[in-house]
Amino acid sequence: MLLKSRLLSFILVSCTLSSCEFHCSVGKTDETPKKTIEDPKPVVQEGAAIYNHIEAKADHLQLKEAFLVDGNGDHIPSDNKVDLNGNIKLVLLIGDGWTVNNDTVLLGASEKVTTDEGRVMMEENDLFSSMPRGVSAKDAKIIGISVNFRNSTGPLPPWLDVAFRVWDKKGEGSITGSYKLYPK
Repeated sequence: MLLKSRLLSFILVSCTLSSCEFHCSVGKTDETPKKTIEDPKPVVQEGAAIYNHIEAKADHLQLKEAFLVDGNGDHIPSDNKVDLNGNIKLVLLIGDGWTVNNDTVLLGASEKVTTDEGRVMMEENDLFSSMPRGVSAKDAKIIGISVNFRNSTGPLPPWLDVAFRVWDKKGEGSITGSYKLYPK
């Protein structure tokens, strides 16, 4: 009976969040959220202002700020309760640390979404693979990694875990972390 219940739950969650996709962006200055931050006091980690209970560890890169915005550019409330029929973007503001060759940085970024039960909903190993020539060093200072949920109907998991990694393909720099999203 318990096995049947878990199988039914698995199938319902699969149907519920069946259409999702990832996107990445660099260098867009419009990523600064409209100042609607509910919790104006970020957690400061190694000099970086961290919002939305994001756990992030920078290695050989200077992380200045990390926060979440929705598809309209509005800051996600600090409780991370979101409408799963939309776009959620992690924004990372980077200082120094990229390996720069001819004013170009070769980036890598991965993202993985799992349910509260540990089931992988979606995973992308290199969101920047379509940019083999890299991006400008200036643009590499603002990284946006989006997950877009569409057609989310039916019962939803209590929370989703989003794990991410951004790295320098020519150097040692990387930022690894995660955050949780709670469906409204």
